[in-house]
Amino acid sequence: IAVEAARDILKELGGALILPSTIVASAEGGVSIYFMTHNRTAYVENYNHGSQVLVMYDQQGNTEVLELGNDIPRSSVSTKILAHLG
Repeated sequence: IAVEAARDILKELGGALILPSTIVASAEGGVSIYFMTHNRTAYVENYNHGSQVLVMYDQQGNTEVLELGNDIPRSSVSTKILAHLG
């Protein structure tokens, strides 16, 4: 389920020409997709039960965690990531 969710979000982000910095297994056993600049990071955590969160943070300790589908529509993920990464 996590791999399918990750594939879906990658298709959406690829359409917006946003390429991941890395894709790794998450600590929860799902899939994490990272997007990084020199001082900011955003990642989409895809859990095995199907939910997804967008986590954005910077070197100053500012962090925002949004649940996809509840806090943010999936269609707005690319806009949020681009705005965060600058």
